[in-house]
Amino acid sequence: MGRTPIERVVLPVRSRDELPPVLAGLQWIFQTRELNGQIFEWLEKKVVGDKEATGRPGWDLWHILVLGSVRLALDGDYDRLEYLANDDSLLRQILGLNPTRSDSEKPFHYQTLSENVCPVEEELLQPIKALVVQAGRGAFKKRKAVSLMIKQLDWVERRLLGGETIPHEEKSFSLFEPHTQGIAKGKLFPPVERGHKVVLTTDPHGLILDDKVRDQLNDADEVIALADRLLGPYGSTGVASLSFDKGFSRKQARQLLELYIPQGILPKRGKRNRQEHAREQQRRFAVLPRQHNAIESDSNCLEHHGLNRCPDKGYPGFKRYTGFGVLAYNLHKIGQRLLTRRPPAEPPRVFCA
Repeated sequence: MGRTPIERVVLPVRSRDELPPVLAGLQWIFQTRELNGQIFEWLEKKVVGDKEATGRPGWDLWHILVLGSVRLALDGDYDRLEYLANDDSLLRQILGLNPTRSDSEKPFHYQTLSENVCPVEEELLQPIKALVVQAGRGAFKKRKAVSLMIKQLDWVERRLLGGETIPHEEKSFSLFEPHTQGIAKGKLFPPVERGHKVVLTTDPHGLILDDKVRDQLNDADEVIALADRLLGPYGSTGVASLSFDKGFSRKQARQLLELYIPQGILPKRGKRNRQEHAREQQRRFAVLPRQHNAIESDSNCLEHHGLNRCPDKGYPGFKRYTGFGVLAYNLHKIGQRLLTRRPPAEPPRVFCA
Protein backbone atom coordinates (compact mmCIF):
# COMPACT_ATOMS: atom_id res chain seq x y z
CA MET A 1 0.00 0.00 0.00
CA GLY A 2 1.17 3.54 -0.74
CA ARG A 3 3.49 2.52 -3.56
CA THR A 4 3.37 4.42 -6.85
CA PRO A 5 3.89 2.34 -10.01
CA ILE A 6 7.36 3.10 -11.33
CA GLU A 7 6.04 4.24 -14.71
CA ARG A 8 3.81 6.81 -12.95
CA VAL A 9 6.44 8.37 -10.71
CA VAL A 10 6.49 12.15 -11.35
CA LEU A 11 10.02 13.51 -11.72
CA PRO A 12 10.97 17.21 -11.55
CA VAL A 13 11.44 18.51 -15.09
CA ARG A 14 13.30 21.74 -14.33
CA SER A 15 15.62 20.52 -11.58
CA ARG A 16 19.30 21.07 -12.28
CA ASP A 17 20.41 18.34 -9.88
CA GLU A 18 22.12 15.25 -11.29
CA LEU A 19 19.67 12.74 -9.80
CA PRO A 20 16.38 13.40 -11.69
CA PRO A 21 17.87 12.83 -15.20
CA VAL A 22 19.33 9.43 -14.31
CA LEU A 23 16.06 8.47 -12.60
CA ALA A 24 14.21 9.46 -15.78
CA GLY A 25 16.54 7.21 -17.78
CA LEU A 26 15.94 4.31 -15.41
CA GLN A 27 12.20 4.91 -15.59
CA TRP A 28 12.47 4.79 -19.38
CA ILE A 29 14.23 1.39 -19.16
CA PHE A 30 11.49 0.08 -16.90
CA GLN A 31 8.76 1.28 -19.30
CA THR A 32 10.46 -0.17 -22.41
CA ARG A 33 9.51 -3.86 -22.22
CA GLU A 34 11.84 -5.18 -24.91
CA LEU A 35 14.78 -3.32 -23.39
CA ASN A 36 14.24 -4.22 -19.75
CA GLY A 37 13.51 -7.83 -20.70
CA GLN A 38 16.91 -8.20 -22.36
CA ILE A 39 18.72 -6.35 -19.57
CA PHE A 40 17.15 -8.45 -16.82
CA GLU A 41 17.91 -11.60 -18.79
CA TRP A 42 21.60 -10.66 -18.83
CA LEU A 43 21.61 -9.70 -15.16
CA GLU A 44 19.90 -12.90 -14.14
CA LYS A 45 22.29 -15.02 -16.17
CA LYS A 46 25.43 -13.39 -14.80
CA VAL A 47 24.45 -12.34 -11.27
CA VAL A 48 22.05 -15.10 -10.22
CA GLY A 49 23.31 -17.92 -12.44
CA ASP A 50 22.84 -21.30 -10.82
CA LYS A 51 22.55 -19.86 -7.30
CA GLU A 52 19.55 -20.66 -5.17
CA ALA A 53 17.05 -17.81 -4.82
CA THR A 54 17.77 -17.19 -1.13
CA GLY A 55 18.77 -13.54 -1.46
CA ARG A 56 18.04 -10.73 0.96
CA PRO A 57 14.55 -9.22 1.35
CA GLY A 58 14.01 -6.18 -0.85
CA TRP A 59 16.91 -6.97 -3.16
CA ASP A 60 16.29 -7.87 -6.81
CA LEU A 61 17.90 -7.27 -10.17
CA TRP A 62 16.13 -3.93 -10.59
CA HIS A 63 17.62 -2.64 -7.32
CA ILE A 64 21.11 -3.62 -8.46
CA LEU A 65 20.71 -1.78 -11.76
CA VAL A 66 19.18 1.36 -10.20
CA LEU A 67 21.58 1.73 -7.27
CA GLY A 68 24.66 0.93 -9.34
CA SER A 69 23.69 3.59 -11.89
CA VAL A 70 22.79 6.23 -9.29
CA ARG A 71 26.06 5.79 -7.39
CA LEU A 72 28.13 6.57 -10.49
CA ALA A 73 25.82 9.30 -11.80
CA LEU A 74 26.21 11.24 -8.55
CA ASP A 75 29.91 10.35 -8.16
CA GLY A 76 29.06 9.19 -4.65
CA ASP A 77 30.23 6.49 -2.26
CA TYR A 78 28.24 3.73 -0.57
CA ASP A 79 27.57 5.92 2.46
CA ARG A 80 25.71 8.42 0.34
CA LEU A 81 23.99 5.62 -1.56
CA GLU A 82 22.79 4.17 1.76
CA TYR A 83 21.26 7.51 2.72
CA LEU A 84 19.56 7.98 -0.65
CA ALA A 85 18.17 4.46 -0.78
CA ASN A 86 16.67 4.82 2.69
CA ASP A 87 15.55 8.46 2.71
CA ASP A 88 15.23 9.94 -0.81
CA SER A 89 11.57 9.65 -1.80
CA LEU A 90 12.12 9.88 -5.58
CA LEU A 91 14.82 7.20 -5.64
CA ARG A 92 12.73 4.93 -3.43
CA GLN A 93 9.76 5.24 -5.78
CA ILE A 94 11.95 4.35 -8.78
CA LEU A 95 13.14 1.34 -6.77
CA GLY A 96 9.50 0.33 -6.47
CA LEU A 97 9.30 1.08 -2.73
CA ASN A 98 7.19 3.38 -0.60
CA PRO A 99 8.42 7.01 -0.60
CA THR A 100 8.98 6.79 3.16
CA ARG A 101 10.54 3.75 4.80
CA SER A 102 8.29 2.07 7.36
CA ASP A 103 9.47 0.61 10.66
CA SER A 104 8.84 -2.92 9.44
CA GLU A 105 10.95 -2.50 6.29
CA LYS A 106 14.50 -3.70 6.42
CA PRO A 107 16.79 -0.74 5.60
CA PHE A 108 19.60 -0.69 3.08
CA HIS A 109 23.01 -0.93 4.72
CA TYR A 110 26.47 0.04 3.54
CA GLN A 111 27.70 -3.57 3.62
CA THR A 112 24.78 -5.04 1.67
CA LEU A 113 25.02 -2.28 -0.92
CA SER A 114 28.69 -2.95 -1.60
CA GLU A 115 28.17 -6.73 -1.66
CA ASN A 116 25.31 -6.58 -4.18
CA VAL A 117 26.50 -3.81 -6.50
CA CYS A 118 30.20 -4.71 -6.63
CA PRO A 119 29.75 -8.23 -8.13
CA VAL A 120 28.40 -6.68 -11.35
CA GLU A 121 31.43 -6.98 -13.64
CA GLU A 122 32.39 -4.86 -16.63
CA GLU A 123 31.95 -7.90 -18.85
CA LEU A 124 28.25 -7.89 -17.94
CA LEU A 125 27.88 -4.14 -18.39
CA GLN A 126 29.15 -4.16 -22.00
CA PRO A 127 26.02 -5.74 -23.56
CA ILE A 128 23.75 -3.72 -21.23
CA LYS A 129 25.42 -0.47 -22.29
CA ALA A 130 25.08 -1.46 -25.94
CA LEU A 131 21.37 -2.21 -25.51
CA VAL A 132 20.75 1.10 -23.74
CA VAL A 133 22.62 3.15 -26.34
CA GLN A 134 20.93 1.42 -29.26
CA ALA A 135 17.47 1.97 -27.81
CA GLY A 136 18.29 5.46 -26.50
CA ARG A 137 19.29 6.89 -29.85
CA GLY A 138 15.60 7.30 -30.58
CA ALA A 139 15.34 9.94 -27.85
CA PHE A 140 17.83 12.10 -29.76
CA LYS A 141 16.20 11.97 -33.15
CA LYS A 142 15.72 15.54 -34.27
CA ARG A 143 12.24 15.62 -35.62
CA LYS A 144 12.67 19.30 -36.41
CA ALA A 145 15.75 18.48 -38.47
CA VAL A 146 13.83 15.87 -40.46
CA SER A 147 10.88 18.17 -41.07
CA LEU A 148 13.22 21.03 -41.99
CA MET A 149 15.08 18.79 -44.45
CA ILE A 150 11.76 17.89 -46.08
CA LYS A 151 10.93 21.58 -46.31
CA GLN A 152 14.33 22.34 -47.81
CA LEU A 153 13.85 19.68 -50.48
CA ASP A 154 10.42 21.11 -51.23
CA TRP A 155 11.87 24.63 -51.54
CA VAL A 156 14.65 23.41 -53.85
CA GLU A 157 12.15 21.67 -56.09
CA ARG A 158 9.82 24.67 -56.22
CA ARG A 159 12.56 27.28 -56.60
CA LEU A 160 15.07 25.62 -58.93
CA LEU A 161 12.88 23.24 -60.88
CA GLY A 162 9.60 25.11 -60.85
CA GLY A 163 11.01 28.65 -60.95
CA GLU A 164 8.71 29.68 -58.09
CA THR A 165 9.54 32.49 -55.68
CA ILE A 166 9.28 31.16 -52.12
CA PRO A 167 7.26 33.52 -49.86
CA HIS A 168 9.32 34.88 -46.98
CA GLU A 169 6.88 33.64 -44.32
CA GLU A 170 7.41 30.04 -45.49
CA LYS A 171 11.19 30.18 -45.09
CA SER A 172 13.02 28.87 -42.04
CA PHE A 173 16.34 30.45 -41.06
CA SER A 174 17.33 28.52 -37.93
CA LEU A 175 16.87 24.96 -36.74
CA PHE A 176 17.38 25.77 -33.07
CA GLU A 177 15.62 29.17 -33.03
CA PRO A 178 12.57 28.81 -35.32
CA HIS A 179 11.44 32.38 -34.60
CA THR A 180 14.50 33.78 -36.45
CA GLN A 181 13.77 35.99 -39.44
CA GLY A 182 15.89 36.89 -42.47
CA ILE A 183 16.48 40.64 -42.68
CA ALA A 184 17.51 42.19 -46.00
CA LYS A 185 19.97 44.96 -45.13
CA GLY A 186 20.11 46.57 -48.56
CA LYS A 187 23.90 46.73 -48.23
CA LEU A 188 26.76 45.04 -50.00
CA PHE A 189 27.99 43.22 -46.90
CA PRO A 190 26.23 41.55 -45.26
CA PRO A 191 23.23 41.65 -47.64
CA VAL A 192 21.09 39.55 -45.25
CA GLU A 193 21.23 39.12 -41.48
CA ARG A 194 19.32 36.70 -39.25
CA GLY A 195 17.45 37.86 -36.19
CA HIS A 196 14.63 40.34 -35.60
CA LYS A 197 14.17 43.97 -36.47
CA VAL A 198 14.19 46.30 -33.46
CA VAL A 199 12.61 49.75 -33.85
CA LEU A 200 14.41 52.36 -31.74
CA THR A 201 13.28 55.90 -30.97
CA THR A 202 15.75 58.34 -29.44
CA ASP A 203 15.49 61.90 -28.19
CA PRO A 204 17.96 64.75 -28.92
CA HIS A 205 20.11 63.61 -25.99
CA GLY A 206 20.55 60.14 -27.49
CA LEU A 207 18.39 58.38 -24.88
CA ILE A 208 16.19 55.57 -26.21
CA LEU A 209 12.57 56.50 -25.46
CA ASP A 210 10.97 53.47 -27.08
CA ASP A 211 12.10 50.09 -28.38
CA LYS A 212 10.04 47.39 -30.02
CA VAL A 213 11.06 43.97 -31.33
CA ARG A 214 9.19 43.56 -34.58
CA ASP A 215 7.27 40.37 -35.37
CA GLN A 216 6.68 41.52 -38.95
CA LEU A 217 9.28 42.83 -41.37
CA ASN A 218 7.22 45.67 -42.88
CA ASP A 219 8.39 48.88 -41.19
CA ALA A 220 5.57 50.99 -42.62
CA ASP A 221 3.03 49.26 -40.35
CA GLU A 222 4.86 50.55 -37.28
CA VAL A 223 4.49 54.34 -37.80
CA ILE A 224 1.11 54.94 -36.12
CA ALA A 225 1.71 52.35 -33.39
CA LEU A 226 5.01 54.06 -32.54
CA ALA A 227 3.35 57.49 -32.42
CA ASP A 228 0.71 56.12 -30.03
CA ARG A 229 3.36 54.69 -27.72
CA LEU A 230 5.14 58.05 -27.58
CA LEU A 231 2.05 60.23 -27.19
CA GLY A 232 0.82 58.10 -24.29
CA PRO A 233 3.55 58.94 -21.73
CA TYR A 234 4.74 62.29 -23.20
CA GLY A 235 1.54 63.84 -24.58
CA SER A 236 1.07 65.89 -27.74
CA THR A 237 3.08 68.79 -26.30
CA GLY A 238 5.99 66.54 -25.42
CA VAL A 239 6.58 65.31 -28.98
CA ALA A 240 7.34 68.24 -31.29
CA SER A 241 8.74 66.21 -34.17
CA LEU A 242 9.17 62.62 -35.23
CA SER A 243 11.57 61.67 -38.00
CA PHE A 244 11.66 58.30 -39.77
CA ASP A 245 13.89 56.89 -42.45
CA LYS A 246 12.59 55.97 -45.91
CA GLY A 247 11.82 52.38 -44.93
CA PHE A 248 8.75 53.61 -43.00
CA SER A 249 7.36 55.60 -45.92
CA ARG A 250 3.65 55.22 -46.64
CA LYS A 251 1.24 57.95 -47.75
CA GLN A 252 -1.61 56.97 -45.43
CA ALA A 253 0.74 56.74 -42.45
CA ARG A 254 2.18 60.19 -43.19
CA GLN A 255 -1.26 61.78 -43.38
CA LEU A 256 -2.32 60.24 -40.06
CA LEU A 257 0.96 61.17 -38.41
CA GLU A 258 0.57 64.85 -39.32
CA LEU A 259 -2.75 64.94 -37.46
CA TYR A 260 -1.06 64.22 -34.12
CA ILE A 261 2.52 65.44 -34.42
CA PRO A 262 3.25 68.89 -35.89
CA GLN A 263 6.42 67.92 -37.67
CA GLY A 264 6.29 64.36 -38.91
CA ILE A 265 9.17 63.55 -41.23
CA LEU A 266 8.50 60.62 -43.54
CA PRO A 267 10.64 60.91 -46.67
CA LYS A 268 9.22 59.07 -49.64
CA ARG A 269 11.08 56.11 -50.99
CA GLY A 270 11.73 56.11 -54.73
CA LYS A 271 10.68 58.65 -57.32
CA ARG A 272 8.78 61.76 -56.12
CA ASN A 273 6.25 63.88 -58.00
CA ARG A 274 6.39 67.68 -58.09
CA GLN A 275 4.27 68.14 -54.95
CA GLU A 276 6.26 65.61 -52.94
CA HIS A 277 9.52 67.13 -54.12
CA ALA A 278 8.40 70.60 -53.01
CA ARG A 279 7.32 69.27 -49.61
CA GLU A 280 10.68 67.64 -48.97
CA GLN A 281 12.52 70.84 -49.94
CA GLN A 282 11.10 72.61 -46.91
CA ARG A 283 13.51 73.67 -44.18
CA ARG A 284 12.26 71.12 -41.66
CA PHE A 285 13.16 68.32 -44.08
CA ALA A 286 16.69 69.68 -44.19
CA VAL A 287 17.18 70.19 -40.44
CA LEU A 288 15.38 67.29 -38.71
CA PRO A 289 16.82 64.44 -40.80
CA ARG A 290 20.29 65.58 -39.74
CA GLN A 291 19.31 64.88 -36.14
CA HIS A 292 17.77 61.61 -37.28
CA ASN A 293 21.15 60.47 -38.60
CA ALA A 294 22.41 60.24 -35.01
CA ILE A 295 20.32 57.10 -34.47
CA GLU A 296 22.73 55.21 -36.71
CA SER A 297 25.52 55.82 -34.23
CA ASP A 298 23.16 54.95 -31.36
CA SER A 299 22.30 51.59 -32.90
CA ASN A 300 25.99 50.95 -33.55
CA CYS A 301 26.70 51.72 -29.90
CA LEU A 302 24.04 49.19 -28.89
CA GLU A 303 25.73 46.53 -31.01
CA HIS A 304 29.02 47.19 -29.22
CA HIS A 305 27.29 46.89 -25.84
CA GLY A 306 25.90 43.38 -26.26
CA LEU A 307 23.14 43.59 -28.87
CA ASN A 308 25.20 42.31 -31.77
CA ARG A 309 24.40 38.66 -31.02
CA CYS A 310 21.81 37.28 -28.60
CA PRO A 311 22.97 34.24 -26.55
CA ASP A 312 19.60 33.75 -24.79
CA LYS A 313 17.28 31.04 -26.07
CA GLY A 314 13.78 31.46 -27.47
CA TYR A 315 11.80 34.48 -28.64
CA PRO A 316 10.97 35.65 -25.07
CA GLY A 317 14.69 35.41 -24.29
CA PHE A 318 15.48 37.52 -27.35
CA LYS A 319 13.06 40.26 -26.25
CA ARG A 320 14.31 40.15 -22.66
CA TYR A 321 17.92 40.41 -23.83
CA THR A 322 17.02 43.39 -26.01
CA GLY A 323 15.23 45.11 -23.13
CA PHE A 324 18.23 44.77 -20.82
CA GLY A 325 20.49 46.02 -23.61
CA VAL A 326 18.42 49.19 -24.02
CA LEU A 327 18.33 49.72 -20.24
CA ALA A 328 22.12 49.32 -20.00
CA TYR A 329 22.61 51.70 -22.94
CA ASN A 330 20.47 54.42 -21.31
CA LEU A 331 22.24 53.98 -17.96
CA HIS A 332 25.58 54.30 -19.76
CA LYS A 333 24.47 57.54 -21.43
CA ILE A 334 23.11 59.01 -18.20
CA GLY A 335 26.20 57.94 -16.27
CA GLN A 336 28.47 59.63 -18.81
CA ARG A 337 26.52 62.85 -18.39
CA LEU A 338 26.65 62.67 -14.60
CA LEU A 339 30.39 62.06 -14.61
CA THR A 340 31.03 65.15 -16.74
CA ARG A 341 29.22 67.27 -14.13
CA ARG A 342 31.35 66.06 -11.26
CA PRO A 343 34.37 68.18 -10.39
CA PRO A 344 37.66 66.48 -11.18
CA ALA A 345 39.35 64.81 -8.26
CA GLU A 346 42.09 66.90 -6.71
CA PRO A 347 45.57 65.40 -6.88
CA PRO A 348 46.87 64.16 -3.53
CA ARG A 349 48.81 66.74 -1.57
CA VAL A 350 52.27 65.98 -0.24
CA PHE A 351 53.40 67.80 2.85
CA CYS A 352 57.01 68.07 3.93
CA ALA A 353 57.91 68.54 7.56
